[in-house]
Amino acid sequence: MRVIFKNFEFGVTGGMPLFRILPEKITSGENGICHIDSARRVTVVLGLETLEQGFAVLLDKKGRLQNMPQEIFGNPGKLQLVPAEDTEMSGWFFPGASLAANTCYGMMPEAGHRLLLEFSITPAGPENAYMYREEKSLF
Repeated sequence: MRVIFKNFEFGVTGGMPLFRILPEKITSGENGICHIDSARRVTVVLGLETLEQGFAVLLDKKGRLQNMPQEIFGNPGKLQLVPAEDTEMSGWFFPGASLAANTCYGMMPEAGHRLLLEFSITPAGPENAYMYREEKSLF
């Protein structure tokens, strides 16, 4: 999947997103299935396999953001995941996402460094969803 945040394409992920959820309220449903009704903090972590925008201007050796105003990434915006080949004609959206502070790791994918992006996400989509899927139409 290709990762796009506020119209800035980072590159292609090496797998599905990893969700980290700190539950606030949990209820039990039928057959012992539990539901998270609300969460104190939700993040999504993306591992980049192919980086199309260099991180040399973003990170120093300790992973701190450099040479770019933090507000570019600190303000909530739309995080979009689209199939790398775009054959399914669909995408996944996180309408209220912001880059979590100091959670980008690695600067040089050509040197074999692993690149991780972690986004804090808040409910802002249809029916206050954290994430939703949107089908693209050919017409």
